[in-house]
Amino acid sequence: MSTVNRKILIALDETKTGQHVLDWVHSHHLLNVEDVIYLATAVDEDVSSLEGPGWQSAPMSGSANISEDYGIDIRILERRGQQNLMKGIEKFRDLGYKNTKAALLKGDPEKAIIKYAKDHSIDLVICGRNHKGLFKRVVAGSVSEYLIHHLDCSLLIVK
Repeated sequence: MSTVNRKILIALDETKTGQHVLDWVHSHHLLNVEDVIYLATAVDEDVSSLEGPGWQSAPMSGSANISEDYGIDIRILERRGQQNLMKGIEKFRDLGYKNTKAALLKGDPEKAIIKYAKDHSIDLVICGRNHKGLFKRVVAGSVSEYLIHHLDCSLLIVK
């Protein structure tokens, strides 16, 4: 009997939700050691230019170094994203999932996840659901909500 290696993308963020998703996926025995697992996080350059690294308000005084500050902000976000991915990869490899890879995506998380899933023929995307209030969901929407309507492959949302 041959085993089909599934391609599974686990979308993470820097919140407790991201860690919860990793813990939940492992504790519910959803993965096979033969699966190709992509841990992915997205760096949204538009958010960082408006709100600064860590999504904190950026000072808007007449700075001549805005583009330099922006470049530094992006590098900080990318470094934090990469560190978050490396922690997840270490954890999963220690658990026996040797074919775990990192994917640092750029742009809107929703669109970046969809593009990556399509480009890499992903079979299943797993993501968490942040518990935003009604106002934030209406104004900003949610990544999981967007994925439900636009993703071509299967989706598992961890609450």
